[in-house]
This record gives sequence, C-alpha cells and structure tokens, in this order.
Amino acid sequence: MRAVVLTLFLAFVAPHFNPNEIYEYKYETSLLSGLPEKGLARAGLKLRGKVLISAANEMYMLKLEDAEILEYSGNWPNSSYKRAEKLTSALAKELIFPIKFAYKARSCADHECVCH
Repeated sequence: MRAVVLTLFLAFVAPHFNPNEIYEYKYETSLLSGLPEKGLARAGLKLRGKVLISAANEMYMLKLEDAEILEYSGNWPNSSYKRAEKLTSALAKELIFPIKFAYKARSCADHECVCH
C-alpha cells in the first residue's frame, strides 16, 4: 500500500518543495477487479486520506493520515462502495508510519519506513 502512495507521489507531483513547509494533499485511489461491463460482478477497494509531504536536503517524508478504506462487491455499476471498518482498523496500524526516501535525478532511492 505504501508503495502505491509513493509511486503516485513521484508520478504526479513535481518534487520541488520548500524545506520549511508541510504540503497536504487529498488522496483517493481505487482498485477494481472483473470485467467492466454492465451487469457483471466486480470486487475492489478504495483508499481515501490525506497525504502529508515534507522535504529536507533531497530527502522526503511522506505520511498518510485519516485513512479510510471502502470495499466494492456487487454488480457493476449498480452497487456502491461501503465502508470497510474492520479492514480500515486492521491496516491503520501499518498506514500510520511515514515513509522516508531520497529523490535524485528522477529516481527514488533509500526508502525506509520510519517506525517508532
């Protein structure tokens, strides 16, 4: 899950940050399986939250806050996403740890989980 957030950050955000600021972004992504034809069954997840980014000396810190996971299970497109309380609480312990990484010459390196 952390790798998804990191990849999207590198793909869509230009990494030119003021080292004295924390940047906050609203983040939402979804993953669906199944054929995208009307009336067929599909299953999937949606992740919502805030992403906080800070920088110092070509090192970046990425943290996900207020994470919420929703699940989709049903016929496309008639069903809707429902809150996945058990999954959200189970993964919340993992999603609270920030990720620290270096970004140089359009390449990500030295990434680690900052586990307290």
